[in-house]
Amino acid sequence: MPSPSNGGFRAHALLVAALITPAGCRGGPARRGAPDAALATDGGVAPPADAAVRDALAQHDGAGTILVRDGGERADAAPVPTVDLAAFTSGVDLAVGTDADSADSADSDNSDNSDGGAPPPPAGPRLSDAVKTGCYGFPQVDFSPFNHASLAPNGDPIPNFKPGDLAVDVTLHDLWGVEIRLSQLLADKPVLLVHGSYTCNVFQGNLPALNTLASMSWDGGAERWADKVHFVIVYTVEAHPAAPEACPYTGAPWPNQYSVLPQAFTYADRQSHAFWLSPSLDLNHEIFLLDGLTPGDENPEWCTYGACPNCGFLIDRDGIIRVVHPFLSVGAMANEIRNLVGP
Repeated sequence: MPSPSNGGFRAHALLVAALITPAGCRGGPARRGAPDAALATDGGVAPPADAAVRDALAQHDGAGTILVRDGGERADAAPVPTVDLAAFTSGVDLAVGTDADSADSADSDNSDNSDGGAPPPPAGPRLSDAVKTGCYGFPQVDFSPFNHASLAPNGDPIPNFKPGDLAVDVTLHDLWGVEIRLSQLLADKPVLLVHGSYTCNVFQGNLPALNTLASMSWDGGAERWADKVHFVIVYTVEAHPAAPEACPYTGAPWPNQYSVLPQAFTYADRQSHAFWLSPSLDLNHEIFLLDGLTPGDENPEWCTYGACPNCGFLIDRDGIIRVVHPFLSVGAMANEIRNLVGP
């Protein structure tokens, strides 16, 4: 994973981290995929079998339960401050790498190693190339009661894949414009692929436990869980944009206390939103990517893997999807990672 090099971005990120403290509210209806960030008490999902993981994750949200009032507002919620994002992003170059940058990268990748340099990374598994883009006509067509993603009868989103399916090799970029392909990551180790956005209350509820799991010691040694599996968070469509904009899963406004951002209709907008979220991530142990939103490359991750706000996919090094969570359960996924990687 290339190291971020934009010093200006780092300075702005630290400033945002100091001034923004998102409230703990998980707004929206009391149950439409309420996060079980640690010990899953919802739907009979088993807690992590690993005692160390269970104890570490139990510190989040009262062992994974989400306390909501009948109206859908968390009992201990505090208002989310409204901050002028432009004031923090002004002067920060968040553009995707230029063609010249890409050419330099290609020259580096194609150079020989006669001088004793490191060999190029392995190509990774052969994945499907069936990438889908532009679903629901977005962003050219906005979400509405007549144009939105479908939900299952229980209110859960519907991923496009099931366990045993071959993963699709989606190409995305990180905040600094570095191109990352899924096959590149799988050449190194398995991948936990997670959808999220700032306005998704479920994702916000799961994020502290996800950060904890990624940075935890593996069996008490020097290795971390993130050394065993790539923790990849992909910033997708805003789940609950600020009213009056429509939720992409219902076609009607559905704000919560994270709904301080509008829907992103351009890639620059999505970069700004991802910048807003980035101080809440553990970028030392997680890979943060942005779903595409340029002409011809509209939401390839969201359209390909499924229109879901916080689904999770565990993919083995052969490119086979082993586990699919319509809503990520961090505790249950910890069990699955342990089963896949082994001792």
